[in-house]
Amino acid sequence: MDAKIDFSSYSLNNQQTAVESLVRDKNSQQKQQYSSVEHDIANNAGALASRWDRGFASAIDAIIGMALVIPVINYIGMESLEEPPLILVVSLLLYGVSTTLLIHGYFMHQYGQTLGKRYMSIRIENLDGSQASFATIFFKRMLPIQLALQLPVAVQYI
Repeated sequence: MDAKIDFSSYSLNNQQTAVESLVRDKNSQQKQQYSSVEHDIANNAGALASRWDRGFASAIDAIIGMALVIPVINYIGMESLEEPPLILVVSLLLYGVSTTLLIHGYFMHQYGQTLGKRYMSIRIENLDGSQASFATIFFKRMLPIQLALQLPVAVQYI
């Protein structure tokens, strides 16, 4: 529509009708655009998981984590955790991070889920409803929590 329209031959009523028509077309296009976006979001993003579903998924992940940590604690002995040397603390942190990556890494990368979330049929999403990336899940959600859990132990070395 590069052709210029000569409005000098239009009456005031015709000009007003043309403007109203353009506004109506513009509003119609915007409504179609918004409904298309809403449709995409509705299809890509399911309903939010309930607190119970998220809680059960976290419990499943915690049970998996405990199942991996209990044999190590039995091996090193509870006495060694009363005043653990720094190397033990760092080793246990690295063990926790590596087992998390081994157990949940594939599912976080492929599906945006841990095993517990997969079992409960929920996933970690971005605000726009798209699947969260592995980096978002691990570096923004999981690793900071694992590091924060080490703060009480780290205080004794300061």
